Amino acid sequence: MRTLLRDLAAHDSADQGIQLQLCSIMWWLRHTVLVVASLGVVQGGVGETGALVIIAALVDLCSHLATQAIPRLIPHVTLLDGVALITLAILGLPPLIVLLIGVASLGWAASLRPIPAITTYLAVTGAAIASLTREDASVSTGQTLTVFVLLGMIFMMRSIRLNMAARRTSDKQRQIALGVDAVLWEEVPSRSGELSALKVSPAAERMLGYAVDQWLEPGFWTSIVHPDDLARVLAEVKASYHAQPDHTSTFRLLRKDGTWMTAESRISSARDRQDRHLLFVGIITDRTRELQASAEADRFSHLVATSPVGQFLVVRNERGLCIDAANAACRDLFPGSEDPTGRCVPILVAERPELAVLNRLLMGADDQPARGEILGESGTIYQATVRRLEVGSYTVDVLDITERVEAAQKLEELARIDSLTGLPNRRAFVETLDRTIVAGREQNTSTAILMIDLDDFKEVNDALGHEIGDQLLCSIAERLESVAGDHDFVARLGGDEFALVLTDTRVDDARWRAQHLGDQIREPVMHDGLRLRVRASVGIAMHPTDADGAIELMRQADVAMYQAKTGRLGHQVYDATADPFGRERLQLVNQLETAIETGGLVLHHQPLVDGLSGEVAGTEALIRWNHPELGLVPPLRFIELAEVSGQMKALTRWVIDQALSEIAALGAQGAHLILSCNLSVRNLYEGDLVAWVGDALSRHRVAPERLAVEITETMIMDDQEAATEVLGGLRAIGVKVWIDDFGTGHSSFARLRTLPVDGVKIDQSFVADVAVRESDQVVLRNLIELVHALGLNVIVEGIECAVSSGLARGYGANLLQGYHHARPAPIAELGLPGQAATVSPLDVELSVVGGG
Repeated sequence: MRTLLRDLAAHDSADQGIQLQLCSIMWWLRHTVLVVASLGVVQGGVGETGALVIIAALVDLCSHLATQAIPRLIPHVTLLDGVALITLAILGLPPLIVLLIGVASLGWAASLRPIPAITTYLAVTGAAIASLTREDASVSTGQTLTVFVLLGMIFMMRSIRLNMAARRTSDKQRQIALGVDAVLWEEVPSRSGELSALKVSPAAERMLGYAVDQWLEPGFWTSIVHPDDLARVLAEVKASYHAQPDHTSTFRLLRKDGTWMTAESRISSARDRQDRHLLFVGIITDRTRELQASAEADRFSHLVATSPVGQFLVVRNERGLCIDAANAACRDLFPGSEDPTGRCVPILVAERPELAVLNRLLMGADDQPARGEILGESGTIYQATVRRLEVGSYTVDVLDITERVEAAQKLEELARIDSLTGLPNRRAFVETLDRTIVAGREQNTSTAILMIDLDDFKEVNDALGHEIGDQLLCSIAERLESVAGDHDFVARLGGDEFALVLTDTRVDDARWRAQHLGDQIREPVMHDGLRLRVRASVGIAMHPTDADGAIELMRQADVAMYQAKTGRLGHQVYDATADPFGRERLQLVNQLETAIETGGLVLHHQPLVDGLSGEVAGTEALIRWNHPELGLVPPLRFIELAEVSGQMKALTRWVIDQALSEIAALGAQGAHLILSCNLSVRNLYEGDLVAWVGDALSRHRVAPERLAVEITETMIMDDQEAATEVLGGLRAIGVKVWIDDFGTGHSSFARLRTLPVDGVKIDQSFVADVAVRESDQVVLRNLIELVHALGLNVIVEGIECAVSSGLARGYGANLLQGYHHARPAPIAELGLPGQAATVSPLDVELSVVGGG
């Protein structure tokens, strides 16, 4: 008992092998007793006692055969043995044989679980009592029972101890099997002696998908071994019977989902005390990911080692930042082109100062990669990318970008060269001019630029073709280079425009150079027997006199060049007073934008008179700028600014919206007044113009037929397709379209037939002298008749006297406009509501840029 308690307290298992061996000895002792007794009976004659002995021997034989055939019947057979022993003891089986069989049965029962063991003990005890209490018993009953009871208690204690140890061991194995990600297995011995079936732990179902019962089927485990591995695995198992007891085998097993698992099985041979093989046990682990990772690591290591991209690892240790590993592709970076492993970065930087970039990148590497360029020992240019793995550990990739850098430099050079002439282009010119201005500012010297434009080049290009034109440009470029000084810079800006930078020069010198350049360009160029001659216009601008920056200086030289071209002067020095885009005009542009946004604009209206009734038929709204310093600025002074500064869209829409608001405010009395608006050519490119006009009419509740738009014929011809699309869209929503200033340009009555228009406004130049010249009267009458013949309305502007008004009305003009009838004024001062009741429903004009 003390030993059992000690074992339980220490959680030590009993020596199951010794226990099982003792039980087996007791079982064979039982067989021996019965055999000897049977032989004695045979020799001495068969009596009543002999018959009982033979019956006991037959019972023993049956028990043995049953337990060998069906091992799970052992507890039941043992119980039946006890019952049979009691029966035989009562019938007269000799007490000595009963005791010996009982002791042997108890020894065998010690290997069973506690309940069958106790039942067997009680049965044997009952048989012993029945045998010893018989009258013919020759054995001392008290002593025999005492020995038997003590012996039984010993066997029972050993049985309990054995079963508890087995239970504890089984629980431990179960916990291990459930907790460990591995399959524990043991061999199910077969009569053939081959490893045909396995008993596996529940992890098998988790790892491979097969139920544990399937493994008990003979041949199952071999059916899921990869065919290429099966012969080797079986050979290894067979060799393990006689070789070392422990063996590790790696093979592939088919999972239930159809994938292969790389398994590693450690096989151990369970052996007895004589080192004889009993059965195999082992553990299967999944090595799939591990082997895949190892293979990938091998492939990656090979890839890194053979990669053309240099790669090395830098770690921080007690010596500082040192190279821990490097492939061959990065050795050109380091002095001596040897394996740099183990070398410290500061020492390498000391030997090669170019590697200071590497040191800086390592110091600056954080969560984001740090990049920089490093020069190799052979002059190769590398792009280094440093990434931090963890604190004090960095990877560095170095990529050879020499060809890329050289190609980029070549492209950079080409990006600054004109492909036709080989001269520097506009980009190179601006950069050089910037540098020259900075140098001149530091040295207190003047810089001049000459902007050169060929006057007659377009005619040559159109008449002889672009190929000859290109050859002419190349010849001009060669002449410019030949006359340029050592410190001058010549460039082609584009088309037939060239430029020249003169350093440390005065305006008089610049004039002389411009004259000399003009003379050289005028020299004829011979090509295939043709004598080609062009002239040049040269604009001159000086730094710092005219401007302090390259872009502004080029603009001013361009302005001077156009002045020289317009006046056919040959060359012209920039004059700020003649600059249409000077500082004063730029300041007005900014102020105009503010005026549009803040309401600094106002409308004046000039009445239009009905040609039949002589009454007011509507008004022409004229925009004015109420400038805080300049007063009321007329449109001719700021409309051009709006055009060139991109403010025409906002300005036009302000006028339409404001005029519609003022006309709508007249209510029912002004119901027949209709508005017309002069559109700029820039308005034709507004994709949403038609939709916006329709929305404005709806918003102010003005009928679309009360609005007409007015555009000059010249504007239409600039882009007839866009004009036709926009004007047609306006007519489609009910707005009328008039041609303005008719007769001043390339007017064509044939064109009027194809344009989407409703009326024509005859320019005031045809009316100015109509009162005193009969020829002008004839022209005016014919113009009005021809326009009417096309089915269009006629509006005559510039009516300054009663005579011209009467003539125009007599010739059939629909509307009249001019100072004779009324001057422009705010709409409230015109008294329109009182006159509107008798006005005929003819069109009335709203003009953005026209009128006084």
